Amino acid sequence: MSRWLAPYDFVEVTNPLEAVTYAYKALIGRRSGYVGSNGNHRTADQPLKGADLRELLPFLASYKVGARLILSGVRRNGRRLVFTPRKRSSAPQS
Repeated sequence: MSRWLAPYDFVEVTNPLEAVTYAYKALIGRRSGYVGSNGNHRTADQPLKGADLRELLPFLASYKVGARLILSGVRRNGRRLVFTPRKRSSAPQS
C-alpha cells in the first residue's frame, strides 16, 4: 500500500473561541476491555462512572484550562515522552 503526502491547508484563525472549542476535548472516557464472541480481545469506549467523575473533577478544577493536558497514546520514559504503538485491529479488513 502506498501513501501519498498531501499538503496541509491552513486557515487563519479569526475567532479564537471557535479554535479553542475545537482543540479542547470536552469529554473524558474510559476504555473497557472484553473478549468478543470470536475469542479476540476487544475494547470499547465507555463513559466515566460517578465515582470516577467525583475523583476527576476536583483534580481538574485545581488547574487552569490551559494546564489540563492529558495525552492519549503517550507514555513517559524517564524525562522523554514516547508514543505508544497502536495495536493493529483483529477485525477483518474490507
